[in-house]
Amino acid sequence: MALLLLDKFVAEINKLSTVGFSGDFPVIGSKQIFASLCQVASDNLALTSLFGFIESFSADYFCTMYYGTKDEIQDKFYDNMFQLSTRNEYQKDIQNLPHAFENNR
Repeated sequence: MALLLLDKFVAEINKLSTVGFSGDFPVIGSKQIFASLCQVASDNLALTSLFGFIESFSADYFCTMYYGTKDEIQDKFYDNMFQLSTRNEYQKDIQNLPHAFENNR
């Protein structure tokens, strides 16, 4: 069962990278889109720099997946002990960003 599912996944990725799919997109118009997978492996500093994240690990909330402070990660070791950073939480953080700069002036 698992091998069959993996075979289907690999076939779909191969099709997306060679044939692609077409569509009418709001900004770019009618286009043929190709997709593929890649993996980036690096140490923590290089990865945060590569993707434009904060390069200082002295920030309280430095993880992109969970909300956890430096102090909390010393005592909590499992992901279910932290609040998950969801798309909605991200949008709230972005909306609160101007207020954070106002409070630090």
